[in-house]
Amino acid sequence: MNFLSSLLYGLLIAFVPLAVLLADNANRNKILFVFGAVIFAVFGLAVGVRIFRASLAVLHERKQQQPTIHPILVDGSNVMHGGGTPSIVVLYGVLIDLTQRGYTSLVCFDANVAYKLFDHYANDTYMAGHLGLRREQVEVVPKGVIADEMLLEVATKHNLLIVTNDRFFDWQSQFPRVADHGFLIKGRWTDGDVIWRFPQDLLLSLAA
Repeated sequence: MNFLSSLLYGLLIAFVPLAVLLADNANRNKILFVFGAVIFAVFGLAVGVRIFRASLAVLHERKQQQPTIHPILVDGSNVMHGGGTPSIVVLYGVLIDLTQRGYTSLVCFDANVAYKLFDHYANDTYMAGHLGLRREQVEVVPKGVIADEMLLEVATKHNLLIVTNDRFFDWQSQFPRVADHGFLIKGRWTDGDVIWRFPQDLLLSLAA
């Protein structure tokens, strides 16, 4: 039982004893009127809160069901170093730019990402909340799993581009597509903005 429900329940229980205690009070009716108004106000607030929570739940469900349009993979642990020091602000700026270009970002992180950003562990939900993304758009790989390999496997299987400044030299034999121009989307963070090395690659992929 939440606070408002408990308060309303208590006020209702107290109404009858209060009416009895005020039987001989000249201001009995006024006091009971004010008390009743308080009960009504608390009741209205409780109903309003329930409706608001229900509305949020519906909006959240609809948001979770949104289709993934023009997905693009983002090497989160690499991109957050775009300004030098690990920064969620840099990563967020890159994600905003991709969204404005029509992409739905799917971000993959190493298991230790939050230690570098917040000095503690964080899971997918936590990172998604800080980036304003849906839970299913973010993957923090388990400890011992190599994020680079996962990124390349998903990109190869689903024919997706990867936003990263990593060249993946160690993976070229296993994933030959790494050498293809336009497969790895590179850029830099300068003066609060992302500068893409080959912005036309983003445009071409959307037109394809």
